[in-house]
Parts: sequence; C-alpha cells; structure tokens
Amino acid sequence: MKKQTKKVTKRETTVTKQKRIALSMLKKAKKPIKSDVFANTLGNTNWDDSTNAGVRRIIRVLVADGHPIASSGEGYFYLRTNAQLHEFQLQQHRKIRAHAVRTDQVLANFACKRA
Repeated sequence: MKKQTKKVTKRETTVTKQKRIALSMLKKAKKPIKSDVFANTLGNTNWDDSTNAGVRRIIRVLVADGHPIASSGEGYFYLRTNAQLHEFQLQQHRKIRAHAVRTDQVLANFACKRA
C-alpha cells in the first residue's frame, strides 16, 4: 500500500510542476502557444500521440484552479483583455451552434432509418 501512496505523491508533484511551468509560459507569452510546444516543454513522453491529451488535462486543471486560459485554432493563451474574452465567447458560441446543428442532423438521420 505504501508504494501506491508514493506513486500518487510523485505524480502529484509532477502535475504541480507541469502546472507551474505551463502557467508561467502562458503568462509570459505574447501570442498563443500550440499544444505541441507545451508537450515538448513539459517533457512528458506519454503525450506522444497527436492529440496531446496530457496538455489538455493540465490546461483544464489550471482553468479549474481559476486561471482565465482560453484556446483558439492558434493555441492556448492567458486572457488579458475584455476584447480577448469577447472573441473567445463568440468562438465558443459558434462551436456550440455547430454542435447543435450536427446533433440535429444525426437525430434526423437516425429517425429516418428507424421509420
């Protein structure tokens, strides 16, 4: 049981360090940072897949911790202005509408196949 506790502690330490590094990068950056750059900088070899799921996990933790971190097609960035916040909100609303249209299409197609 103690070995399991040590692994969790080591992982928590790694995540804490990765959070600190990622937050520092975001606060210093003049432009959005691509997830590949985070993955390379944070050095986690488990993130070799093209989706960089580990980077998204770290970003989600930082957002949950209260940091205003947003993303766009250009990468992740620390929100600093009302204009950035407004653009991020518009982008999110466009994504929500696109997902709603897709969902409606799938539901309609499913209903046609069942009829």
